[in-house]
Amino acid sequence: MTRATAHILLLGSGTVGSSLLRILARRRQVMVDASGLDLRVVAIAGRTETAFVRAGLDLDRWREAPRRPTDIPALIEVVAGLERPLLVDCTASDGMHGVYIRALSRGLDVVTANKNPFVVDPARHAALFAAARETRRRIFYETTVGADLPVLAPIIDRVRSGDTIRLIEGSLSGTLGFLADAVSRGEGLPAAVAEARARGYTEPDPTEDLSGRDVARKALILARELGLRLTLEDVELEPFVPSTTLARAREASLEVALAEAAPLFAARTERLRKEGRLIRYLAQVQPLSRTPLRVGPVVVGSDHPAAQLRGTEALVAIHSERAGDVTIVVRGPGAGGDATASGVLADIVRAVG
Repeated sequence: MTRATAHILLLGSGTVGSSLLRILARRRQVMVDASGLDLRVVAIAGRTETAFVRAGLDLDRWREAPRRPTDIPALIEVVAGLERPLLVDCTASDGMHGVYIRALSRGLDVVTANKNPFVVDPARHAALFAAARETRRRIFYETTVGADLPVLAPIIDRVRSGDTIRLIEGSLSGTLGFLADAVSRGEGLPAAVAEARARGYTEPDPTEDLSGRDVARKALILARELGLRLTLEDVELEPFVPSTTLARAREASLEVALAEAAPLFAARTERLRKEGRLIRYLAQVQPLSRTPLRVGPVVVGSDHPAAQLRGTEALVAIHSERAGDVTIVVRGPGAGGDATASGVLADIVRAVG
């Protein structure tokens, strides 16, 4: 069996990065034995310090490894001299656009779960992919939208093959999917948010989830795959809860704001339940519409693909000319570091395969 070795510069050891390292620690030797692919993490870069071992870190004990000050350009230069170099970004940092271009120019492929470099202005977005073409390197970013769900690939394949996408609908937030499911089943809004928070589904400040801004970023990434030169300002965004509730949370507290909003929220969901309908928080991309990009709560019937979602499940439904009346549906886990890390690992294997 031919053995191939890839050398990884990992940015970030938070929720997703730590999950990826745990999976690699468990799976690395299995992958070597099964396919001859040896994935070696050379550096794990934090904000100020980097764990670094040129021959590859022991992933069971990487926190004990030698440290050096974090200098991303210098790390890229080191990894560029190794076999099959990869930059893997598991951060949510801004300003990575230039880092990716530097890595591509030095011969590194890029694997990322970071949405921010793909929602910059259209000119910078185009420049990033132009850099990949010019350097003949690749960028893998499937996990920016669907964690480990194959969301972008089927859309890209249809566009490349000449199909016309009429509509993409996506339940793209495991957190908001959980909340929508809970309130549609009759659970009170404050209790649903408290449960999601206790389970670790929300951001430290749950208003970040409730605002829908993260879903708007994912929706923009989808829209750009269809060739739409839009920005975040073009997204028609409606939060999961009324904007007045989010403003009230800033004035008083989230608990107070949710308690005040709960009666109207409960009355609406109860009325919908009696009608056989329910709320889902969806991104809707319609290239030919006057409102091509909308994100917000949507009332759906029992026949809608998103109606059967439970808990933190995510879904993308694709309606295209070629598929006709058949809706292409991708559905699966929508939240958690392990799901995203699994998707990142799949992209790493694609990058070096």
